[in-house]
Amino acid sequence: MGALLGIVALLAAIALGVRALRRRARARAQPGRRREQPIAIRDYGEIDLTVRLQHCACGGRYGVRGEGPADDGVRVVHVECQRCERDVALYFDVRGVLH
Repeated sequence: MGALLGIVALLAAIALGVRALRRRARARAQPGRRREQPIAIRDYGEIDLTVRLQHCACGGRYGVRGEGPADDGVRVVHVECQRCERDVALYFDVRGVLH
């Protein structure tokens, strides 16, 4: 009986781990989560709006920790989840910004 409960607990832990990995993979696949796939903007105010609309995998909201240039024409914004404290980088294509 004890071995059966151990197997059930192990299977439950594996299922939870797989769900967490899938949730993180979906988050990384969103636009702006990789330098190679930045979000195109036309105004710097769109960065603030985009950050406010983003949600962490845990359901929390992000707060901006810092921002700066990443590459030529790409700006990176470092955010932190206010619930679980996960750090995320959001990338923006600023080549279309009108000065």
